[in-house]
Amino acid sequence: MKNLLIILFCCVLTTTSAFAKCNCKPTCNCVSKKVVNDELKFYKNYAESVKKERAAVSNALQLTEEQAQCRNELMRENTILLEQNYKKLYKETKQLNELKAQKASLKTINEQEKIVNCVKKEINAIVKNENKQFKKILDRQQRSKLKMIQKLQKKSINDLDNKKDYYKSNPKMRPFGQKSNCRCKK
Repeated sequence: MKNLLIILFCCVLTTTSAFAKCNCKPTCNCVSKKVVNDELKFYKNYAESVKKERAAVSNALQLTEEQAQCRNELMRENTILLEQNYKKLYKETKQLNELKAQKASLKTINEQEKIVNCVKKEINAIVKNENKQFKKILDRQQRSKLKMIQKLQKKSINDLDNKKDYYKSNPKMRPFGQKSNCRCKK
């Protein structure tokens, strides 16, 4: 009788663990929703950073109301095109990364890289066209201010790229301005 109870108890334990581990696939498309949300977050973050940068530039240029309206119209027109191209770029780069992860042939990877580069060129063409139209709106002083702002931006980016991380190569080195932890008594 005891042996029968023990065997029955073991059977119940093993079957409940088998039922708990069900390999059923969910019927909803949760994964695709997550990808779409990632795309939207990526584009929204980029769009917000561009808006902040453009607001700072337009504030520095002291645009008139007419110029500001023209700038807003340009942005509205190009936002739709840029959004479509960024979604396309996101999908194509994701596909390229998947091909690299699967270690596909070089021919397919190169073809996908060409597609990604074409989409990047389309985005750059849209941005250049928008900048040209924006420069047509500005007067001479504002254009010279814009050139100065762009030079300063390029210089700051180059400085950040060329800056060497001394703390990475020497982890014992303390950052400038921090007091050293001297244990000697004075």
